[in-house]
Amino acid sequence: MRFLLFTCSLLVSSSYARAHEFYFSYAEIEWNDFEERFEGTLIFTQHDIEKALSIDLSSEHLSASDSTKLLDYVNQHLRINAHSWSYFGHESKLTGEFYLYLQSDKGELNTKTSINTHYDLLMDVFSDQQNKLMIVFRGKKYHAVYMAHDRSESIELEAIKPYEE
Repeated sequence: MRFLLFTCSLLVSSSYARAHEFYFSYAEIEWNDFEERFEGTLIFTQHDIEKALSIDLSSEHLSASDSTKLLDYVNQHLRINAHSWSYFGHESKLTGEFYLYLQSDKGELNTKTSINTHYDLLMDVFSDQQNKLMIVFRGKKYHAVYMAHDRSESIELEAIKPYEE
C-alpha cells in the first residue's frame, strides 16, 4: 500500500514539474526603409527566459548584467541575415509574457530578394519549444515556423521597389 501511495504521489508531482504544456515564442519584425534596419517585438514567456538565463526580468528597469545576458542570447538565437540586435525597450505583462523591443543595426536590404533567418530561442532549454516569425517587408507579411528539427529558413521576398522619399 505504501508503495502504491508513493508511486501515485510521484506521478502527480512529476506532472507539475513543468510550468506549462507548451513552449512558444513569437517575433514580429518589420523592415524600416527609411532607417534601413529591422525593428520589432519578440514575445516569450517571462519565467522561461529567466530560467534559461538565470536572470530577473520582473523590474521595470533591467540591470546592466541581465540586459547584456538577454541581448547576447537573443543575438545568438534570432538571426536575420547578418544583422545584430540592440535593445529598444521591454514590457512585462500580467499574463506572464515578456515583450522585448529590438532594432537591428543598419544595413542594405533593397537589392536582396531573400533573407536567411535562424530562430531557435529557448530550444537549447526546452526540446519542444516552437517559435514563429513574421517579417513585414514593404507592407507584405512573411511567416515562418521554427522547431527543434528545423531552426533555419530562407524567406523569399517579393522584389518591390523601395519607397521613394
